[in-house]
Amino acid sequence: MSLQQLFKAHLDEQSPQIIAKQLGYCTTDKITARIESMINSRYLDLDKSGFDLRYSTPNLIRKLAEIFAIPSLLCDKVIEEIEAELLAKRKRFKPYIFIETGFKRTSQPVFILATLQSNRFLTVDEAICERPLNDQLEPIQEQIKDHYRQQPVIDM
Repeated sequence: MSLQQLFKAHLDEQSPQIIAKQLGYCTTDKITARIESMINSRYLDLDKSGFDLRYSTPNLIRKLAEIFAIPSLLCDKVIEEIEAELLAKRKRFKPYIFIETGFKRTSQPVFILATLQSNRFLTVDEAICERPLNDQLEPIQEQIKDHYRQQPVIDM
């Protein structure tokens, strides 16, 4: 059973008002939405930045675990594993497709070329990268075809 499922089971047993009071919040709307988002997130919202004066996301997870009597060792281990996975994901090579146009600059202003440069680099979706190499070709071809359909040719 995952930490999200444990939280969900305990949240179903208690009212949002009681949980908000135990966490030190006066109103329930924002904290309920934040907890709901955290439970539905694959990474317990550790991959998102948010603004809360009372709890950072890891501290909110720990406090909820404390309220629900979930062992802190389990909670810390889950947080550590998720943060390690997110760190590996951030450091991983981010593949892209470079669209070679054969364009040679003659008299065009540099700032216009710089603004159009982003159209030449297409990021490859993470879900595609996780597939075996021979299964990546078709979705990448479709991505390139879609790019050519959406990007008009600009004469300079």
